[in-house]
Amino acid sequence: MSRQKVNWECTYKKMPKKVKEFLTQLLGKEEVRKLMYAIQTDKWIMMVGPECSGKSTVFHILRALGYPFIVDENGLGMVIHTSQRLTDLKPIYDILEELGIGKKC
Repeated sequence: MSRQKVNWECTYKKMPKKVKEFLTQLLGKEEVRKLMYAIQTDKWIMMVGPECSGKSTVFHILRALGYPFIVDENGLGMVIHTSQRLTDLKPIYDILEELGIGKKC
């Protein structure tokens, strides 16, 4: 498995009209609205969807525009699904302390 070099500096300035139109055709208006909100608020974006649905395309477009906070399950990221509801709910600080990787606040 190789490590990928990533420049995490955000240099994104503006979404060009032509790019926004392309993304709207690819994702639909509602998903582009959510995407634009995520970009404007510097949120991480995880691209998920069926094979050949444009995840990597969107990933590369946003990276080319200078937005680094995006991962796609075929590139930098991997989607991990949890499978069961928790039955013993504890504060995260207690769990970290029990595991020896955190201090009680």
